[in-house]
Amino acid sequence: MKITIKLLTSIFLLLALKVNANSDSVDNVKQVFTYIDQKNWSQAEDLALEVNNKILTKIVLSQKYLDNKYSDNSFEHIIRFLCNNPDWPQNKLLEERAEEYLNNNTNKKVIFDWFSKHPPLTGKGYKFYAAAASSLIKDQKILLPIIKEAWVYANFTPEEENAYYNKWHKYLTASDHLERIEEHLWKNDIRSAEQSLKYVDQGYRNSFKVQIAIIGKSPNAEKLFKSVPEKYYTSGLLYRYLDFKKMQKPTKEIITLFKKAKNNRKHFAKWCRIQSYYAREFIDYKDFANSYRMATLPFATCPETIREQEWLAGWLSLSFLKKPDQALVHFNKFIKVVKTPISLARGFYWLGRTYAAKGDKQTARKFYEQAAKYSFTFYGQVANIELNRTKLVLPPIPVITSEERQIIENKEIIKAIRLLVKYNKNYLALIYSKAAMKNTKNSAEIQIIANIIKANNNTNHMVEVAKIAAQNNAFIPDCAFPTPYNLVGLPIPPHLTYGIIRQESVFDYKAVSYANAMGLMQLIKGTACDTARSINVKCNVADLTRNPVYNIKLGSHHFKKLLDDHKGSYILSIASYNAGSHNVVKWIDRFGDPRDIKDTRKVIDWIELIPYRETRDYVQRVLENVQIYRVILNKNSSLYFKRDLHACDIAKS
Repeated sequence: MKITIKLLTSIFLLLALKVNANSDSVDNVKQVFTYIDQKNWSQAEDLALEVNNKILTKIVLSQKYLDNKYSDNSFEHIIRFLCNNPDWPQNKLLEERAEEYLNNNTNKKVIFDWFSKHPPLTGKGYKFYAAAASSLIKDQKILLPIIKEAWVYANFTPEEENAYYNKWHKYLTASDHLERIEEHLWKNDIRSAEQSLKYVDQGYRNSFKVQIAIIGKSPNAEKLFKSVPEKYYTSGLLYRYLDFKKMQKPTKEIITLFKKAKNNRKHFAKWCRIQSYYAREFIDYKDFANSYRMATLPFATCPETIREQEWLAGWLSLSFLKKPDQALVHFNKFIKVVKTPISLARGFYWLGRTYAAKGDKQTARKFYEQAAKYSFTFYGQVANIELNRTKLVLPPIPVITSEERQIIENKEIIKAIRLLVKYNKNYLALIYSKAAMKNTKNSAEIQIIANIIKANNNTNHMVEVAKIAAQNNAFIPDCAFPTPYNLVGLPIPPHLTYGIIRQESVFDYKAVSYANAMGLMQLIKGTACDTARSINVKCNVADLTRNPVYNIKLGSHHFKKLLDDHKGSYILSIASYNAGSHNVVKWIDRFGDPRDIKDTRKVIDWIELIPYRETRDYVQRVLENVQIYRVILNKNSSLYFKRDLHACDIAKS
């Protein structure tokens, strides 16, 4: 059958119209993102609606609501968006932003309904929640707890505070007033705390004045604290005094004072940090019994803090107090609250060590095998040593079925990430990817997200996402352990260089830390220039964040010097790179020299004895990176981890 010229012309016209329509749509989406960058919200929203792209419209709305300078935003609008999109990225930030827009014209029922299900995040939120509740609720069993919480946490002007007190004072107790002043002081709001002293008796006024003096670094802190009768101790006063005492050798008095403190749901993390500090201080003085007593004080109230305290108590029980049965109790509690591969491997390894100490080799092996499943983690690799394995077998990449892929690709968040990557909105794509991974345990979905981010050609973002994927037990080696640079000719092996880069900067060559460490290998100016002079290279500080090759050259030569200083010890050199050689020398004096330790288990204990949490973690993460990069770069799964834990001849590595 012949196709007429007229019909062919019509087909070509239709195709041309379709191409033009697609081109127009692409141009319009580009323009929407341009408007977002310009914070031209009305035009961005109008054009997104015109394009008829629901995902694009949600991106516009969420970014508009996050702009705290846009006067047309309102609490009601943001809350409506959150109710319709409860898992949308940046939702906590949107909640905080919504509270900023509260005012006397905001619908009180909307306020009450929202805060009844989502506790306020800010002082302003507490204030307006109380105002809404007082006008809508007559049942005092519901109303009074809201009124009391607002008195403690709301931020009132002096006039508002007086009015609130006059209205509700008959329902407010001495305990409420104490909590209010304590909260001011936790926030270092001295002025508001001093204004509220009138609500408490003279004994507590003096107690709070002492706390204020300690906050102000009074040289008489010790004497002032001793002047406060015990019945006027508050948690805030005890915390400030214990914080002040950190520079002194810990004594049993510290534990006694901790026992007098009442935990506070809003400040338990601070208490857990200082508790951990003192537990470690007792270890430094080899007072393991008091370290255990400190570690087991009941301040932990969430999985993260329970995890830290139970592990520390278990380790102390096993390695220093020689009480394996006691250690088992703590390690079993630890394994029940952890979820990430790093922590699971840690828990299973230490359960294995504990059963080995009890002489139960069969059960010990079972737990080592459990730990070794997480072969991309430090303790998974250590477990391989216990099992006498000579090969490091990395987990397989999950296979995604076409049905799974179709379901996942139809999710709004996946479409949003793809849209952001397509139009080069890489930073926002990273934020959305992290949020999506937080809200799923589906390894196929996590893998798809990682591969979308891989397409934006930003190595830093790719590794950031792959690290989160690994925490969810989705190991994606090409994303998690990239090899973007030519490292031939450097003074240390490539697997070691990459292992440091991955931990130092996550491959962000522009990274600058709070301590002004710069670039891929996070070099400070002094170290960079000293190293440059030592190898007859010009010191160019600007190039540390502009020229990755230059940064790597200086960083690798600096690390080689540390290796030479520490006679080839990976552990000491890695610790020195993070915390400085001066600290490592102190730790050797205190805990012994790991180069002299033949028992690998004792070397692991030495790493765990490092006082700085950041450095302990840093040493473990770099060592685990080194094992994986060695497999990837050498295309050889031979395991050299035991050698790395002892003094190492890098020429053979």
